[in-house]
Amino acid sequence: MLPSCVEMLNKKILYGLLCFSLLFTACGETSEDPGIRSSFDSPFPKRPVNLTFRLGESFTVQEGSSPVEYKISFDRANRHNYIVNTETSDTAFAGIICRYRGLYYFNQAINDSTYWIYAVKIGGEEITGLFSAWQQMSRWDSLYLPLFEPGGEAKLPQFPMAKYNGEAKDMIRMTPDKHVMQTFYEALLDSMPSEPLLRNSPPLASIIVEEFVSSERLQAPGNGEIVAKYFPNPAVDHCTVELASSGPHEYGIYNPNGQLIRKGLLPGLSNYISPRELKPGRYFLRVYSAFPGEAETVQLIVSDQEHAL
Repeated sequence: MLPSCVEMLNKKILYGLLCFSLLFTACGETSEDPGIRSSFDSPFPKRPVNLTFRLGESFTVQEGSSPVEYKISFDRANRHNYIVNTETSDTAFAGIICRYRGLYYFNQAINDSTYWIYAVKIGGEEITGLFSAWQQMSRWDSLYLPLFEPGGEAKLPQFPMAKYNGEAKDMIRMTPDKHVMQTFYEALLDSMPSEPLLRNSPPLASIIVEEFVSSERLQAPGNGEIVAKYFPNPAVDHCTVELASSGPHEYGIYNPNGQLIRKGLLPGLSNYISPRELKPGRYFLRVYSAFPGEAETVQLIVSDQEHAL
C-alpha cells in the first residue's frame, strides 16, 4: 500500500526537524532542564530477539583508549537481554531488544508504562549507539522544542507519534511507530561516532531455529515484515512464498527437531518451493532477509496427495 500524502509530508517534516535538532545539538545549545522530557508509552513494536544470536555470549569494544569486555545473557521467560561489564560486574543494559531493518532497538524501562528506546547499529568490525540512551532520547527533546514554546500545542499535528503527557504540557509521550523511528534513528546514527568491535564470541545462530520451534513463537501468516504470504498450507507438491520486499532472500526448511532439511534462494517477490520429497508432517520455513540478522519463521505443513484429495 502506498503511503498517503499526509504520511509522506510527516516524514519530510520529521527529517527536516531532525536535521535542525542535530545542528542545534552540535552547536552546543541545550535546554535549561537537564532531564529528558520525551519518552515512549510502550516498547518498540517488534518481537524481542536474543542478542547472543548476533554477538555471542561476550564481546569487547574499544571505549576511548581502553578495551571493555561485556557478557550477554538472555532470559527466555521475560525475553530480556542482560549486558554486564565483565570487570566491574555492573549491568550496562537490562531489557527487551528488538530488530528492524538492520537496526537493534534497545528498550529501557523507566517505570511500568514509560520507556526510553534507542537504536544500535552492529557492523562486522564496529558498533554505533551502544549505551547511548540519554544522548539519543535528548535528540527527541531537541526535535520537540517547538512544542514546549508558547503556542506549541498548535504545532502538535506536525509531529508523528507525539502527544502531551499531563496538563502542564511540559512532557511528551510517544507511541512507537517503527517506520517513523527508522527514519529518525538511521539519520541519528549516521551522525554518531562508531566504536571498534574488537572481538566477540561465536554467535549462537545454530540454536535460533530450535528456540523458535520449542517456543512456537512463529510469525502469523500474512502478518510478517519479510514473508507477506505463503500458500497453500498444507502443501502437497508446491508452495508459493510471496515476500514483502524485493532483493535476494535465503530460506531453510527445518524439521521439528531444528535440523536443516533443505536450503535455497528466493530471488523474486513471488517464489515457488516444491516440498514433494519431504515426508508428510510439520516443518518450519525460515526466510532470511537481505538485512543481516533479520529472519522470520513460519509453520509449513506438508500433506500427501491422498490426504489432500
